[in-house]
Amino acid sequence: MENVKGNKLQYIRNDNQHRFKINGQEIKQIIDFKLIVKPQNCATLSLTIDISKLDLDIS
Repeated sequence: MENVKGNKLQYIRNDNQHRFKINGQEIKQIIDFKLIVKPQNCATLSLTIDISKLDLDIS
């Protein structure tokens, strides 16, 4: 697991459409996505993406 600094992950949900953006760039290559909502307004997000297709500065 790489430590990604300074990259902002944004989650957008509209009418059962789940979209993700990193630094404003929409992620289209989602391999696996699970959003598990638990009691007490807690949620676990599991997101697997193909970062080879993203133009990110990972340092």
